[in-house]
Amino acid sequence: MIYVVKGHSEIRWGESLDYAADIGPGDLAYFSPDVPHQEFNPHAEDTVYLVVRSDLERIVNPLEEKPVAIPERVY
Repeated sequence: MIYVVKGHSEIRWGESLDYAADIGPGDLAYFSPDVPHQEFNPHAEDTVYLVVRSDLERIVNPLEEKPVAIPERVY
């Protein structure tokens, strides 16, 4: 789970990072375990997240497929 404390960013998710949404202060993003996701800050401002995980492992898995060039926007 990701909660945005400060700033704005884009979050992508899906097998090939197929979907994208803009998130800002007060927004919450939840992903089921093993759902590929990526946070991206295209802005000059700092972004602060509060991240809650179900375990203590630092898991970074490379994507099996190349990310899509233009993800579907979700509002």
